[in-house]
Amino acid sequence: MLVGIKVDTGAKSFAAHPGEKVTRGLDGLRERLQSHCEMGARFAKWRDMIAVDDMRLPTGSCIDANAHALARYAALCQEAGLVPIIEPGCRRSDRTGPGRSDDLLLNKPAFAGRTKSRTSTLGVADFYQSAARDAAAQGGR
Repeated sequence: MLVGIKVDTGAKSFAAHPGEKVTRGLDGLRERLQSHCEMGARFAKWRDMIAVDDMRLPTGSCIDANAHALARYAALCQEAGLVPIIEPGCRRSDRTGPGRSDDLLLNKPAFAGRTKSRTSTLGVADFYQSAARDAAAQGGR
């Protein structure tokens, strides 16, 4: 059996973005990951919840902030010798129509995702994977 640990510290309100949250836990993560690895952990998990509705959520700013945190988390895990597990999820509001959150999670072109080098239409999972690859190529910055 392989041992792993959840390392995010939960979602907090995203400033100036009512109804949206950003997952926290990057402060001191490098040291925590090293300690967990020394205690026998082989993987770490980071959960991310994106609010979805039919009106305005998620905003590009929220997606960008969460993707950046996920990318840094993944790079720090790899640096420590742990396998990063990313658990993206959608929190549906009462106004979310059928299929809206499924579109985001199943990589259908539901919104325009942004990276430093390009703007393209991506699903949330593709966006996170792309951001993690970009951060790993840049050493987690």
